[in-house]
Amino acid sequence: MTDRTKQSTSDAPNLSSATAAAGAIEACVDELDDFVANLTRYPEPIIAVALRLHLGGLLRAQLDQGALNETQVREFLGELQHEVLN
Repeated sequence: MTDRTKQSTSDAPNLSSATAAAGAIEACVDELDDFVANLTRYPEPIIAVALRLHLGGLLRAQLDQGALNETQVREFLGELQHEVLN
């Protein structure tokens, strides 16, 4: 096996897991869209605040479990801010 073949073989799981993650994210977003669409009794600002509180809890749990570090959370929030404001 050449070095290039070894590299391609070792990269294969990363590519397939990235594809699986993208598919899972898309499916999750679709489910969240459906769920939020059914919250018609609440005004959009209330839904936004509730989602912000929920997201904060999710991120805190990720920090507490060591799945994310503070830098990663700051980067994530920076990207979110950029998406919202630009």
